Amino acid sequence: MLGRLADRLVNISPLARRYLVLCLTVNSGVTRPCQLSRSLGVSLRTLEREMQEEQVPSPLRMAVLARLLRVAWLMQSEDHCLATVATALGFSYPSVVSRLLRRAGFTAESIRGPLGLEGVVAVLMGNLAMDK
Repeated sequence: MLGRLADRLVNISPLARRYLVLCLTVNSGVTRPCQLSRSLGVSLRTLEREMQEEQVPSPLRMAVLARLLRVAWLMQSEDHCLATVATALGFSYPSVVSRLLRRAGFTAESIRGPLGLEGVVAVLMGNLAMDK
């Protein structure tokens, strides 16, 4: 799965490559599509259009992925409770974090447990590779 994604990365534009690196950097602080576009110096619509042409996941999907990675990283590396993670990442309530995890197929326990951060990243990247 990761191999297919890596193969696609070789043949994409520099903007798409910078976009993916920014999204997948856990400590970048980027959590919204408009932040992605501003960080890259283009409009949101331009970013959406270019990523569609490159067959790369949309800015909205990548922003959700970035949020999931930050949640998983904090929960795994610092062993924080859900409420602390929610506060640290600017979520309004812990239930929002819980819902985000559930929609992606995870629970707080699965991230802290045997799956771990590496497993979360592998599952999320595998899902991205299978999307296109």
